[in-house]
Amino acid sequence: MRRVFCIPAKFERRFLERLEENERYKNVCEVYFSQPKTMVGHGRPHNKIKMGDLTLRDLVESLETMDLERNYLLNASCCGNMEYDRAWREEFLKFVEGLLNTGIDSLTVTIPYLLETIKNEFDVKVVVSVIARVNNVRSAVF
Repeated sequence: MRRVFCIPAKFERRFLERLEENERYKNVCEVYFSQPKTMVGHGRPHNKIKMGDLTLRDLVESLETMDLERNYLLNASCCGNMEYDRAWREEFLKFVEGLLNTGIDSLTVTIPYLLETIKNEFDVKVVVSVIARVNNVRSAVF
């Protein structure tokens, strides 16, 4: 059976239990998630994401045990140009480093400058968010 699906996570033990119990889980290769409030955001209103009974580290460790790739969303479409501020950029790089130290495998981003910043500083897989609306080769190259 080939693993092909990417699914959103909940910060709840019940989510992990149901994932393990479900036969269809065997087709899942990646789980993506974000905390309610982050420096960059995640493409959803922060009040739509609830922290359950798991911490970020708990979730990441459990998914790693299940041999699932962990993708953290940093895919807001705008940071109000704060990403060009040196102090903000330094704080952002520390934030990303902390994420990677928890065991995150990949990051999803929308803003090309942040993608470039991450790739220049870290050896990590970066995925372009659907929010970026990349729909042709020219956009992908940009």
